[in-house]
Amino acid sequence: MRRFLDSVFTFLVMSFCVLALASQATAADHLNAIIQAMPANSWYTVPNSKLHEDPAEALDSEFPGIWQGNAREADGRFAWSGGALDSKRDRLVIWGGGHADYYGNELYGFNLKDFTWDRLTDPSPVCDPGGLNGNPPGDCADILSDGNPNARHTYYNLDYIPELDSLFSSPAGSTASRSGGLDRNTWLFDFEANEADRTAGWNNRGKALGNGDPNGTSIVGWSPTASAYDPNSGLVYSVSTAGLYEYNIETNFWRRLNSSNIVIPGGPSNASDRGMVIDPKRNKIVVIGHGQVTVYDLDGDMQYQQQVWETTGNEFQTAPGTGGYRPGVNYDPVADRIVVWDGDAVQALNMETREWEQLAATPELPEGTGTYGRFRYSPTQNAYIVVNGGDQDVLIYKLTEPPNLLEGDFDEDGDVDGADFLQWQRGGLSTSALADWETNFGATSLPAASTSVPEPSTGLILALCCGICAMRRRHTRAGGAAIR
Repeated sequence: MRRFLDSVFTFLVMSFCVLALASQATAADHLNAIIQAMPANSWYTVPNSKLHEDPAEALDSEFPGIWQGNAREADGRFAWSGGALDSKRDRLVIWGGGHADYYGNELYGFNLKDFTWDRLTDPSPVCDPGGLNGNPPGDCADILSDGNPNARHTYYNLDYIPELDSLFSSPAGSTASRSGGLDRNTWLFDFEANEADRTAGWNNRGKALGNGDPNGTSIVGWSPTASAYDPNSGLVYSVSTAGLYEYNIETNFWRRLNSSNIVIPGGPSNASDRGMVIDPKRNKIVVIGHGQVTVYDLDGDMQYQQQVWETTGNEFQTAPGTGGYRPGVNYDPVADRIVVWDGDAVQALNMETREWEQLAATPELPEGTGTYGRFRYSPTQNAYIVVNGGDQDVLIYKLTEPPNLLEGDFDEDGDVDGADFLQWQRGGLSTSALADWETNFGATSLPAASTSVPEPSTGLILALCCGICAMRRRHTRAGGAAIR
């Protein structure tokens, strides 16, 4: 009978412990655990993660005039819009709209820590496209009445600058108006300033300057198509119909590096609809789209020269919804691959062999106008996040298992090398971190399955429960010996 009662007591205590532990876990903890446990080359749909079920009804009454054309049905916030991964807060930031699709210029962020959407800013007073308020009929200003940028198609023109904790937007086209104009201004959005004041954040860096032009005139006929931040140099590079450009954030100056347009025989004769990324390990710019891989070396004998690579293993198609059409393009530091997704199967390019691998297909269809910069790699999660519309759930893709990172692996790419030293030089890391780098220089870490570490409260509950059961067992044994 005593043993039976002991078993019942233990069962009740452990049941209480299970319930207590369950109460400690939030929905975000649960989702984080799922993402960490995702097998390599798999997709996950984040439940209940739509930006809004009925975006038009939600914003119309508060901000009249922001919806134009068919934007209500198609959610114009995602029309030809890009995004960037705010690595400090681990969130995907979306900014888009423009032309006749959507006139709101607000920013949104999907947080990978709590899996919720935030509207970072409110829409500015919209520009009247009908010719009122001093604007020409069918046109709108680049800069709105509150000094903030007009909504626009952001394409591939958004990047996160970690040193400034800011969103970068290179000059982009199709601002909110009936004619869809080009804003030649370069913009930064300060996230820290925005956290202190919701109405703050935007900083106009002015119109793009020409090559050494003392008068500061804008570059004629230039409309950047894609940009990418280089973590090694701190510069931003851009490809366009006018060639390859470099932007120095400190001096606020654009410099043209070559005038070679990207041309495809028998195909589109411009640089549009191509994603762009920096391979920091090889110090190369990689531009992908329309069945073509174009590479620029950032140093060496071939510096800034356009190289069209022949690759094997996959033939990209140019039709919407298939390979190569306005894809999301990233560099994966763990897999050491250029990872591309356009709504079909994920593609990974080996930069050494120039071979493509076709990986898992997505559970959702792509956004009709393209993916652009809304497919981004999160180093914290070692996973990709993508969102293609306000009425679609957020998707997560994991290519590899997380690595066991070494001390000194500051860029978290699985090895300790010169790129980590460059990151240490850029500031924000201690002298002890440099010592870690020196100790482990040249070492690599192999991918391994992650292990979860209980929160302090969770560990306390486990200790109490185990302690109670142990005390009960000792008490029973002591009592039994006395009875005998």
